[in-house]
Amino acid sequence: MHTRWNSLRHVRMIVADGGEGGGVAEDGQGDPEPKPDESNAEQQGNESEKLGENGLKALKAEREANKAAKAKLAEYEAQIQAFKDKDKTESEKEAERLQALEKSNSENALKALQYEVAAEKGIPLKLATRLNGSDKDSMLADADELLPLIQQTKPNIPKPDKSQGRGGKPKPASLSAAIAGHLK
Repeated sequence: MHTRWNSLRHVRMIVADGGEGGGVAEDGQGDPEPKPDESNAEQQGNESEKLGENGLKALKAEREANKAAKAKLAEYEAQIQAFKDKDKTESEKEAERLQALEKSNSENALKALQYEVAAEKGIPLKLATRLNGSDKDSMLADADELLPLIQQTKPNIPKPDKSQGRGGKPKPASLSAAIAGHLK
């Protein structure tokens, strides 16, 4: 690939949204953070050569400013939540906390039931969360439908060669010994 096209790897395609100059990324997200991968690591090594010492300092300063901005955003969000909770009474706060705990409890009970049904039916535990249903009977029915799709085949184990190791009789040393052994 030509080096000129390497720089276009991080360009997002914009789909026109009817308005002039407006657009939305094809993935529907505003500004996703790039995910580090092997090609990105290679480019970072090349960036240090391209940017030079001052460029690296500026890049480092920008990254530190980004971290500080994210920390400040989290602090502001906590302050907003505290402001919203200021008007609530203790009983309302406890009711919200109780509701969150009940939701978590029901999710955990459902997950435990999924694992129980998967273990009972012999379904791999990695697929347990794919079982649908709100009670054990419906999950058992779903497991019965899922089981034929994931039939685990046992690998063919070769039969042991009796002439190897301790088992079986040793091979005859000559053809005449083999014929004599066969005729006995």
